[in-house]
Amino acid sequence: MSSCTKLILYLTATYPNTETFLNILETVSHLVDMFEIGVPTDNPKYDGPTIRMTHRGAELRGVRALEVLRGRVPREFVVMAYMEDHVNSLDLFLEKCAEAGARGVLMPDLLFDYHDLVEEFSKKCREHGLEPCFFISSKFPYREVDRVLSQRPLFIYLGLQACSGVRLPIFIERNVKIYRSIIGDRCPLIVGFAIKSPEDVKLLKKLGVDGVVVGSAFVRELSRCGLECGLRFLEDLKRALVE
Repeated sequence: MSSCTKLILYLTATYPNTETFLNILETVSHLVDMFEIGVPTDNPKYDGPTIRMTHRGAELRGVRALEVLRGRVPREFVVMAYMEDHVNSLDLFLEKCAEAGARGVLMPDLLFDYHDLVEEFSKKCREHGLEPCFFISSKFPYREVDRVLSQRPLFIYLGLQACSGVRLPIFIERNVKIYRSIIGDRCPLIVGFAIKSPEDVKLLKKLGVDGVVVGSAFVRELSRCGLECGLRFLEDLKRALVE
C-alpha cells in the first residue's frame, strides 16, 4: 500500500443482485483505491444492522458469490469472510479467492475465535498466492500485535467500534494513536466501522492511518436515493483525503 491514505469501499458480493453489484463496482471504481468484498453468510456476527441486511439480501451465498468476481473487479480487492464458515474447507475457499483475483483475505473472527489457526491461515494464504490480512478491535491485547506482524500481513484492520455501522462513545483518537504507535511502519494500518463523513476521514488521515474503510454509510446512501447519492458520498470522502 502507498504512503497516502487510501479509500477502501466494503461491498457484500451480489447484493442486492449480481448485475447491480457488478455495476456498482464499475461505476465507483475511479473513486476508490481498493475494494473489500464480503462473502455472504448466514451469520455476519461482527457486522451491524445495515451490513447484516446486505448479507440477507445477497443473490448468491458462500463461494458461489466469489465465482462472479473473476475478471470483473476493476480495482485491487481483498475478500472478507468468516473463518467460522470455512474452517473445515479452508483450502477450497482460498482457492476460490485466488481464482476470483483477490490480493488478500481478511477473516475478522480469526484472531478472536480461532487464534490457534493464525500461522496455518497465513501459510495457506501464501500457498494460494494470497496475502493474509488481520482484523483487530480496540481491545486487542497489545502484546499480541507482534505475533500478527510476524505473519507479514498485507495490512492490519482496526475496528473502531463494536460492530460495523454502529457508533458508540469510544475513544477513537486515543485507540488509533496507540495501535499506530505499536505497529509503526512495520505494516499498513487501515481502520473502519462507523466511518460516515468527510470529518471522520480527515481526522483519521491526520492520525496517520494508511486506509479508511467505508461500507454501511455507502449502503445507506444507496438506499436513500440510489447510485447517484452513493457517488456523491464517495466523492466527498475522497476530496477530504486529498485536501
